[in-house]
Amino acid sequence: MTELIYYKDPYVKEFEAKVVKSLPGAVVLDRTAFYPESGGQPSDVGRIVWEGGEAKVKFVRFEGDEVVHEIEGEAPPEGTLVRGVVDWERRYKLMRSHTLAHLLMAAVRELFDEKVPVVGSGLGPEESRMDFKAKIRKEDLAKIEEIIKKWVEEDRPVRIRLFEDPEEARKLLEGYGKQGGELTEEHLAKRPIRIIEIVGINADPCGGTHLKSTGEVGSFKLVKRESKGRGITRIRFKVL
Repeated sequence: MTELIYYKDPYVKEFEAKVVKSLPGAVVLDRTAFYPESGGQPSDVGRIVWEGGEAKVKFVRFEGDEVVHEIEGEAPPEGTLVRGVVDWERRYKLMRSHTLAHLLMAAVRELFDEKVPVVGSGLGPEESRMDFKAKIRKEDLAKIEEIIKKWVEEDRPVRIRLFEDPEEARKLLEGYGKQGGELTEEHLAKRPIRIIEIVGINADPCGGTHLKSTGEVGSFKLVKRESKGRGITRIRFKVL
């Protein structure tokens, strides 16, 4: 099992680890701060460095409860101590985008005054998207943007909440009413259960990397809306 450093602290940029598996063009480490692609968030990239060698980390993925780091070049042998270095500029942009995505979801629910379902999403360092099961008009974008800007200016704390007891996690989510997410079987199969709480705004089960406060989102833009048919609207957005 790979220890997920980012799960508790997404601000770790560099870390020490040991190679537990050396594969053709890949390594498994005993611990990592690299985010593996999942939940609509792309994997981190960066590099690993060891005595006498260095390799570029080009993609990171889950394989069961292990994290596989795909690299360019020859993999260091098992037992090697390495230093991992995350491409922080890219990671931080994705953190801003991911927290913005949660604010966008909350703002749509605020505007419609109901728990509007999110039926798809995808984050990117340059542009991201979120699909809602709602008819969102072009003129609604300015209203949604104003709601988000207010929350960004208020610099609300963003907290990582970890629960061993599912009932405690449910209690937090239900306390946010329409702004509380749902626990799925996938969430319930993991321990701890991880909830991202934007204090006073929303709470949602999420394994991704997030900011410490909404103020760090900074400048952003809701690029456009697209009708995807069957009552689904896609909103494209990006951080600036």
